[in-house]
Amino acid sequence: MAQEQFDAPLVTDKWYISLGTSLTKFNTQAQIGLGSVLGSFIRLEDDLDLDDDQSVFRLNGFYAFNRKHVIDFTFGSTSRKSTSTIEEEFTIADPDDGELVTFMIGAEVRTEFDAHGTKIFYKYAFQNTGRLRAGIGAGLSIFDYHVDFSGDGEIDNGSGSISFESTTVSENILAPIPSLMLFIDFGLTKRMILRAHAGFFRVAIDDIDGRLIETRFTLDYFFTQHIGIGLGFEGSDIDFKDQEEKLFVSVSQSNVVLYLGAVF
Repeated sequence: MAQEQFDAPLVTDKWYISLGTSLTKFNTQAQIGLGSVLGSFIRLEDDLDLDDDQSVFRLNGFYAFNRKHVIDFTFGSTSRKSTSTIEEEFTIADPDDGELVTFMIGAEVRTEFDAHGTKIFYKYAFQNTGRLRAGIGAGLSIFDYHVDFSGDGEIDNGSGSISFESTTVSENILAPIPSLMLFIDFGLTKRMILRAHAGFFRVAIDDIDGRLIETRFTLDYFFTQHIGIGLGFEGSDIDFKDQEEKLFVSVSQSNVVLYLGAVF
């Protein structure tokens, strides 16, 4: 049949690129302190009404140097906003001014949370039969978070002066976390490729503690020799803590992904 006339893209092509979107379910928690003050533990979806599901832009691909050595990359980006009347007061630190800001019960708080994730991995295939490719990998996942809280708050500058005024507190969090992975690509047919990987790591250096667990399962169907579509599921848990800066962020995601893929 005509559909069986070309080789399985997973092992014969140098480049693979996919571009698409994912419907993502979020669970985000943060704690922003200053000095000896830890700051309040905030659940952004429950306490501040951030959307707990949203479409996320997604770019993924790999470059195969040969049958054993592969560079894999992924990029994703999302932005969420909300305005809510809070039911519990919370205190956070303003890192720019060195002040503590408390938003009281009943205050209207505007929240913006931007997240960008970039992952780069080297993968070594200890098994490559032309239909099955399996191996291990190591790389770096870089998560860049930006959060804004705006509203009328009580401001404590640490010198005994307390004022009540409209303010915006911004925090940038850069969390680079190395990780290891296991992966497998399997050609169900010459047009249909099943891909799976699991990544994990924990790093603790001085005051920094980071943890990453992730899984991904996707199915590609190539309706031409070079172009296909894909559907899959991804899940991840990311925790990052900086004891010196009194900073903590935790982001859990579960994604249903849909994308267009191309091989060269």
